[in-house]
Amino acid sequence: MRSPAVTVRRPRAARVRRVFALISALVAWAELPAQPTYTPHEIGTLGGNYSEATGINNAGQIIGRSLRADGRTHAFLQTGAVMTDLGTLPGDVGSDAIAINSRGDVVGTSRSSRGIDRGFLYRNGTMTEIVATPPAYSMLPRDINDAGQVVGLWRRATEPDFTRPFVYVDGRFTDLGELGGMTRTAAEGINNAGVIIGGNDRTDLGGFIAQPDGTVANLGAVGGRPAYPFAIADNGLVLVTTTTFGSDLQMHRYEGGRTSPYGRPGTDALAIMPKAMNNAGQVVGYTRAGFGQPQAVLFTEADPINLNTRIPAGSFGRLTDANGINDSGAIVGRFERADSSPRGFLLVPPAAGAPTIRVAPASQSVPTG
Repeated sequence: MRSPAVTVRRPRAARVRRVFALISALVAWAELPAQPTYTPHEIGTLGGNYSEATGINNAGQIIGRSLRADGRTHAFLQTGAVMTDLGTLPGDVGSDAIAINSRGDVVGTSRSSRGIDRGFLYRNGTMTEIVATPPAYSMLPRDINDAGQVVGLWRRATEPDFTRPFVYVDGRFTDLGELGGMTRTAAEGINNAGVIIGGNDRTDLGGFIAQPDGTVANLGAVGGRPAYPFAIADNGLVLVTTTTFGSDLQMHRYEGGRTSPYGRPGTDALAIMPKAMNNAGQVVGYTRAGFGQPQAVLFTEADPINLNTRIPAGSFGRLTDANGINDSGAIVGRFERADSSPRGFLLVPPAAGAPTIRVAPASQSVPTG
């Protein structure tokens, strides 16, 4: 005859084992990687061993830069299945695509053998130099809206050490001068309403927001540090950063004259760097933990989402930089393949569908359309 103690103890032990098994299962489930939410696609090259996507418009056209077989780096435009080598301005040796609008117009730089940049506008298969008046020493276009208005920074030939903001549209170049009372400034972005953002992050005045009617507002300082506008949406939402150093950077949203913190601030342990924002206010970029490798991320109100956890495991190398995002949520950037060679990537969200990607021969410029 078994003692009552033994009779009672066995069911209790079984229940304890079942509880521990349930807890273990829950812990294991919690530690599983996040389910993939993007379909990744590798972007090819123009014949060399490097490519990087720098932007994507709402039509799904992708811009970037790539090495060619001859060792030169050229800007590219990918429309559907075709990657086009945009070439350079006459006499130059390299180029870079920086921004694209919804019509497929591309702005960027064409570089001389001396490393001097000239601005270009690529439209309907033709690259045209953005010519400044008076003559420029160098130029860096930063953005273009759907009306074809281009903004950026330039240096006069007579004052190569001073940057100045400009706007260019339909062949007309306008020096914006000392917007907001600031010198050594740049125009960083322009939305479809014609509102221009920019500034000089080395002054206490911070950045500026210039309205089409000529009204200019200074953002001043946030938390005692100059506030620099980084990107602007069509609804007027502005992404603002304080300081330009990733280990000390804080993002803010500026709406209706008010600034509020956005996301986790950068620290010595985790550097953050936003790269682009779409009209829905989604921000992409990268983070770097200490001296570790960068990780492409989608920023949120809380911690950034590591995009490497949002693609099927083993499908790619490491996503290092997220450089662009369109209004459908498609993201482009750079990743490292298993052989450590860098390539451009496209992450397609579930509802956007997947394009077919074909690369043009290295020596061929394929017309888009």
